[in-house]
Amino acid sequence: MQSDEEIRRQFEQIIAGLKPGELRDVDQVIAQVQGFADQEAHEAQEVSTRPSLRRAPRTQPATFTVRISLNDSQPVIWRRLELRSDLLLIQVHTAIQEAFGLWNYHLHRFAIGADPFDRAAERFDCPEEATYEDDGFPLTTEVRLDETMGDPGDVLHYVYDFGDNWDLTIELESINEHEPEMPARIVAGERAAPPEDCGGIRTAMELSEVLDDLDTFDPEAATAALMSPLAGFIDWGIRPEVLAFASMLRWSPDGDLMLGALLRNARSTTEERIEHLAPIMKYLEHVGDGVPLTAAGYLKPKDLDAIATFIPAVEGWIHSRTREIDCDVALDFRLALQKFGLLRKAKGTLSCTKAGSRARRDPEFLWHHLASRLLVEDDDEFTNQARIAYLLAMAMGDAEPEESAARWLTQLGWNLGRNRGPVEGWVVRRKNDSAHDVLTNLSTGPVSWRDHEPTPVASDLARTALFLDVA
Repeated sequence: MQSDEEIRRQFEQIIAGLKPGELRDVDQVIAQVQGFADQEAHEAQEVSTRPSLRRAPRTQPATFTVRISLNDSQPVIWRRLELRSDLLLIQVHTAIQEAFGLWNYHLHRFAIGADPFDRAAERFDCPEEATYEDDGFPLTTEVRLDETMGDPGDVLHYVYDFGDNWDLTIELESINEHEPEMPARIVAGERAAPPEDCGGIRTAMELSEVLDDLDTFDPEAATAALMSPLAGFIDWGIRPEVLAFASMLRWSPDGDLMLGALLRNARSTTEERIEHLAPIMKYLEHVGDGVPLTAAGYLKPKDLDAIATFIPAVEGWIHSRTREIDCDVALDFRLALQKFGLLRKAKGTLSCTKAGSRARRDPEFLWHHLASRLLVEDDDEFTNQARIAYLLAMAMGDAEPEESAARWLTQLGWNLGRNRGPVEGWVVRRKNDSAHDVLTNLSTGPVSWRDHEPTPVASDLARTALFLDVA
């Protein structure tokens, strides 16, 4: 970057060759620029010294009923919401997105006193805008709704997508001093909202070209979407990286199925868990304080014969079971239990770890231990997403979890190989070998080594692993 002195020297060289008339033109341009700069500085000074319109936050939360109207829509497209008064503006933004069917792809901004782009307004920027150009304005993650309005008739301005410029007016209609049961609820509205990225069209004639039904709006469905984990109003306890992954597929056909698997699928009973964990517990009981391995470090034939009677994948193995090295499913399962910290191999002996010794007698402990080890963070982002996708597919009870996970990863833009082709199921399987070996063997009978639909208990364990609290 050039210094001020170098720029000044170049400017002097340029004007040295100018004629008197041309010099006068330059003087006029400089005067105009200086005038603009002085005006901007003056306006900035006025803004910085202007008394804030923000209110002191309420001491007790109340219910604000607000009407939100899309400006210049003909006929008016509006929604009525009940909002808890202490919501942050970023949460109000989320509520507006759900109420109007927007996808939260773009920047947003709130303001009081005037339009969000008016210098007279007191504005509140979204965090993403601050990363591009931080002008020092308060962020929507820092300001509460009751700091921007407090009396019926008060108005809060909102704009989303600075290209299509969806500007909305939020008017406080009434206040109920009781805290609402739900942090946000969409109670009424009229007319379907314009779809995302449609160019800012707002009239019925224009919207008829992109919407099948201009009059359709379902407050209950909108509220249901608002209360989903992706909206962030309720802490469902789902691991944030799992929510982040699911949110990227929110508008895919499987998006709702993922959330349904996490929140609505039936939980397994204690008796069912004990029954399906039996293969692992029997394996740990057989190993006990230790069984000697062959000189090459594999299970001896007599031990392989023993576990073949109660490990589902080994029971279903149709090839040789004479040696562990020839019985892939037996070797893979044993290595998975070692990776999960239940078994250890040392000095020619396979034995239970401290956790394994407890797990062989305590199915509840074993359940929690397995769940805590199914989703382990990796330094590679693709591996992390492949593990989340696989467990989500398992939680859904998908008969081909690797294939579904591969399809989702491809939708998110992942491609592999020289030809940059779509992600394939075998790649996902390779990233989840140990998880697959454990979940496959949560069964009460032999399973095929080639194809196996997860049992409901296996799906429940995968689901459990996707929550912060694995209890």
